[in-house]
Amino acid sequence: MNSERDILSFGRWDDDFTEEKPSFGSSFHNRCITLPKKKAPSLDTPEALATIVEKLARTVQARTETELKIGLIEKVVLELRHKVLAMETHTAVTVAINTFAPEPLVLKRPIWITIQPEGDEFSAIFFDANMSTTGDTQFEAIENLKDLIINNYTHFLSLEDNKLGPGPRKQLAVLRTLIK
Repeated sequence: MNSERDILSFGRWDDDFTEEKPSFGSSFHNRCITLPKKKAPSLDTPEALATIVEKLARTVQARTETELKIGLIEKVVLELRHKVLAMETHTAVTVAINTFAPEPLVLKRPIWITIQPEGDEFSAIFFDANMSTTGDTQFEAIENLKDLIINNYTHFLSLEDNKLGPGPRKQLAVLRTLIK
């Protein structure tokens, strides 16, 4: 075996590569495959063999370290996905109702409500007026609360103040500060 033979290298690009293209016997391969050639190192001396083994060991170590880092990053990303999902489904959020459109009622200022998960549903809570509703989604819970606010407000306005109990009277007082 000739130690000066040409071999195909799939390793790093470095200054040892030539610009020659390998020949695979067909013009199709000559046009499509442009792998560089690299001269094989001499294996006649123990020092040369030791150098090759040392380079191979460094390459294996670097690849192993890289694979370990990638594995750790994948694990962290998976943990973060689980945490984000848990936060999305188990954390209360505060949102503002800015309009009752298409209803004719107009808000003087936003109504701040809290949305929180409760089992498979969501609750929308308007603490100031002691009103709450549920829905299968956050959006549905908000829409249900808007309907409740509108219905209670119009119903309470249609009654005389002395016909309202203390709870509805407080709710109406709060709603009057928010709705024109």
